[in-house]
Amino acid sequence: MSAMDLPSTVSAPSRTLASLTALLLAGTVLVSCTSTDGPRTPATSPGVGEPLSSAGVDALRAEVVDYLGSQDIFDDVRVVLVATGDEVVLAEYQDTSPEEFADTRSITKSVMSTLVGIAVDRGLIDGVDATLGKLLPDETMPRAVAGTTLEQVLTMTGGFVGSWSAPDEEFRASRDWVRAVLRDADPAAAGEFAYSDGGAHLLSAVLTEATGMPVLRFARSALLDPLGVDTRPAALPLAVARNAPAYVAADFAWPVDPQDRPLGWAGLKLRPEDLLALGRLVLQQGRWDGEQLVSAAWVAEATRTHVEAYGAAEGYGYLWWVDEVDGSPSARAWGYGGQMVEVVPARDLVVVVASDVDPGPGLSRLAPDLFDYLVDEIVAPRFPAA
Repeated sequence: MSAMDLPSTVSAPSRTLASLTALLLAGTVLVSCTSTDGPRTPATSPGVGEPLSSAGVDALRAEVVDYLGSQDIFDDVRVVLVATGDEVVLAEYQDTSPEEFADTRSITKSVMSTLVGIAVDRGLIDGVDATLGKLLPDETMPRAVAGTTLEQVLTMTGGFVGSWSAPDEEFRASRDWVRAVLRDADPAAAGEFAYSDGGAHLLSAVLTEATGMPVLRFARSALLDPLGVDTRPAALPLAVARNAPAYVAADFAWPVDPQDRPLGWAGLKLRPEDLLALGRLVLQQGRWDGEQLVSAAWVAEATRTHVEAYGAAEGYGYLWWVDEVDGSPSARAWGYGGQMVEVVPARDLVVVVASDVDPGPGLSRLAPDLFDYLVDEIVAPRFPAA
């Protein structure tokens, strides 16, 4: 995997949220602790059929902590969860708890992908070949943009302005963000990978139109409630800097645009266990508690490489990064500044990382390659492929 090529500046609202979070945490003492949910049945390593011993878990914990310290990121990483099947093997929390909600950043995109898949499964969207002209019939857009397919939006190949450039932030200064994204698209660039926050935000409008209800209402009934995500009460502030304090203070939150559509690219606040549930859903090919929430076919398509990419991995699916972990295929939901859900099906493995985001302008120190080593060299080898 390659290091994330991030922008030299973060958008003003995002920077403000990060800064306020840092201020709230200033002066606290970071103390490492493990989850205290009581004794667990030892986890089984795929391919060997033997439990990971207590000594093995202790060794894994020590190596994880030592690695984070050696990279000078120990104080930045709040949570590391390692799970195999239904068992949590490792649960490390620093100055946080399993109940604390935090901004998942671009993991929001992978949640949106799953919601789109459910809508396709239910016949609410006529497949990934559906065009934006048909999906958003009331929106004004150039004819060439109207021919952009849903698959192009999902794979970041729709010709929308790339996030790692200043113009991608301009839509947030408009009165209608969706209309601005459609207006400023470059159809001539379609087919080329360009990571785009604005492009992902179009999916919020697509879901609203397709389901006939607010995105959060659909998300609750179709995905979040079944996964056990506590979304009540929900803070839905307009995504502007003046609302940052309310956003930071809230538990579950999902900022909205001027038309009250939740952000399609970032801002969804979840707990670590919610991120783990998302990973397990993918691991279980869309099944949860005996119910097929999203089809196995969608999960397979979303987590396979559709286009060569650059950023958190070298392949990109439907708003999931795709690569390998220690020789095994993996899917990664990645959020700026060290938010990660890594799924390795061949090893029955899910790894979750949640981190504090560097406040202020500039690159986050918590780039994907730091966590590549954590998963590739430290965690995954303890769970052999079947």
